[in-house]
Amino acid sequence: SSLTEDVLVNGTNQSIVFQPTVVVNLPKLNQALRNLWFELVKQNALYMIVLDNNDRYWAVGFENGLYISAGQLLSGLAYNDANGANMTFLGGEPNPSAEIVVTTTLAAVMTGINVNAE
Repeated sequence: SSLTEDVLVNGTNQSIVFQPTVVVNLPKLNQALRNLWFELVKQNALYMIVLDNNDRYWAVGFENGLYISAGQLLSGLAYNDANGANMTFLGGEPNPSAEIVVTTTLAAVMTGINVNAE
């Protein structure tokens, strides 16, 4: 999975747009993952918190949201072929993604919340 953010400059209009791209790769295709994949692709505005390789968290798409621009369910033919789901989310924001300070764990925040993708 990855996060990139492009800066799009329109010299004619004197405007700047920040375009975050989040690529999500989820392994092990099964019915639960397939159902989750369908729920995500139906959304028209998602907000994400991304953890990078430097243990820093980024708030992505928090002003206008992200939408799915591409996705695949992969079953693979050979034993070592890709098997899972890939999704690419794009956005268009007036400001770059903001670094956020996380003082707890996701597990602590989600305590008591059940997610059902059936």
